[in-house]
Amino acid sequence: MEQHLNFYHLEYAHPGKFSGLPLLCEVAAATLLDSCEEEKLSVPQRPAFTNIVEKNTEGMSTGEKHGSANANSFAAGAGGGKCTCHSK
Repeated sequence: MEQHLNFYHLEYAHPGKFSGLPLLCEVAAATLLDSCEEEKLSVPQRPAFTNIVEKNTEGMSTGEKHGSANANSFAAGAGGGKCTCHSK
């Protein structure tokens, strides 16, 4: 996930990069591991990542709502499959 954000979404923060826009809660929930999963997979421990914005569509522009809709689609399909949004 971090590598994808580094290459395609430079503006967002992630556990390896604390500066940047906060992740949407839907994206964070779909991609971040909880402490039990990290331990089970032997992921090195890091400080907790908390730069996550809660969903609030009130006062959002059309473009922001479109981005939120994309995040919701991402979160719904995060269980597997091929990423088709960024082809090289």
